[in-house]
Formats: sequence, structure tokens, C-alpha cells
Amino acid sequence: IASIVALAAPQARQLHIRAIDSDGLTTTIVLGRAIAAAIDAGAHVINISAVVPENIAGFANMVARARDAGITVVASSGNFPAEQATYPGSYPEAASVSSSGPGRIFSSEFSTYGSAIDLCAPGQSFYDHDPVLGPVPVEGASVIGVIGTSPLDPSQPLFATASGTSFSSAWVSGAAALVRSAHPEWPTAEVPVALIGQTVI
Repeated sequence: IASIVALAAPQARQLHIRAIDSDGLTTTIVLGRAIAAAIDAGAHVINISAVVPENIAGFANMVARARDAGITVVASSGNFPAEQATYPGSYPEAASVSSSGPGRIFSSEFSTYGSAIDLCAPGQSFYDHDPVLGPVPVEGASVIGVIGTSPLDPSQPLFATASGTSFSSAWVSGAAALVRSAHPEWPTAEVPVALIGQTVI
């Protein structure tokens, strides 16, 4: 996730806060504490590549607190191919991001959808088979990074790819960081602190 944010916004400073366990699971309490830590650290953008299925008042209040502090909260919509509310993306104070693949096609095979979705961004991997390089991600595919060299041609990179709305939200978070950095004058009378987050998106 961090590598995708860095691709989109190479000069953005990142603060990584652990909010999931080794099995990839989390709770609203843990996520809420992570948001509080990011607020206290002075974050401008919070990326949450995780979802919970429940609308918990305390968690909603923490997301609202982040928006009131001028922070853009970006959250993945989830990897359930159904119309389903997931949190924090379904809160009005957060931007919910679903996945698209090459050709800007919605990733209907796995991406959660619904009225709370604000944006789509690359999150689906597709490959072409190159006779020399082997599998090569096509333009518009989700590429996490380079993990080595091709076994068929050591002079060429071996790509790591994956599919999921977690990667989609990372692209949007990087873009949000770029927008935020372009406006060092905020807050202003026209864009007060509480409106910065939604103005960015």
C-alpha cells in the first residue's frame, strides 16, 4: 500500500500505523485508535485499506473528528462483489474507493459497490504473456512493485501484482496528498479547516 502511495506522491511523508493483526483482521476500536494517532501526528491524508461491516457510533465519531481536523480520509470499499455498506468508507466524512481494471472497467468480479462509493481507481491485475519476460502486467493493471528479476531474462524486472480495493484506495490517497500539497495556504476563509478534506476529493 505504501509503495503505491509513494508512486503517486513520491515526496509525501508517510507515517505507518499498524491497525491490523497478522491475519489481516481488525476492529473499529483498533482502527479508531489508529485514526486518533494520525490526527495527533498532524496527518493531512489517512489511507484505510481495511473495512468493517458494522456502523459503530464511536468509530463514526473518530472519522468525523479527522475530517473536522482538515484531514482527507480515504477508505477501500471492500472485496465483496455485492452492494454492501462497509465502514469507514460509507461514512459521509470518508471517501470510499472501489476498484477498476484496464480500460477503466469496474472490477465486478470482486469489488464492493453501492451508493456510498465515491471513486474507482486501479486495483485489478491483468497480464499479457511475453515469450521472453513471461507474465507482464498490462497498462492500467494494479502493480505493487518489482520483487526481483525475470527468471527468463535476468535483465528484466519481475513484477509483484495483486487485486483488491486496498490498492485502489492507495492510489486515491496518493492523489489526495498531491492536491493537499498544492494548497499550502489552506485553511482560508473560503476553505476552512473542516472543509479541507472534502475539498481535496
